[in-house]
Amino acid sequence: MTIRYKNQGFKQTDTSKTTVFTCPTDATVIVKSVYCANNDASSSILVNMNLVDSSDSNAEYEFFRSDLAAKTQVNATPQGLNLEAGDAITVTAATGSSKIQGAISYALIDRSKKMARQKFVNFTPRPKPRKRPRRHKKSLNKSEKRSYKKYNSQGR
Repeated sequence: MTIRYKNQGFKQTDTSKTTVFTCPTDATVIVKSVYCANNDASSSILVNMNLVDSSDSNAEYEFFRSDLAAKTQVNATPQGLNLEAGDAITVTAATGSSKIQGAISYALIDRSKKMARQKFVNFTPRPKPRKRPRRHKKSLNKSEKRSYKKYNSQGR
């Protein structure tokens, strides 16, 4: 699974409903923001944005509707938006001729590619410490030190 951060721009060229973003079928998308701008010099334009849910038989849910003033921009998704495989974002504007423009910033979570396993070819094992004869601890506690006899049971 890989995560790629991307941006995609869009222009509304006419007044019909236009699909500006479609989630790939092998991925999930977390939309961070959808910025929409009115580049008209004098008039405000009504803008609608819908989420098309492919798992709900392509039902459309409106998540943004605003009358954008001239030379302004707005974030249509301040809380973000999660898209499943096949979901889409559509835009409808009251005026065409590329006066409504925008940018979509999102994270694409791709489920088709698996992460590569790393092989440690430059790995060199460190040397192990030498074994202590007849001793299982590194250091003895106080009572073991007192009762320790160096040449115990060696006939001396």
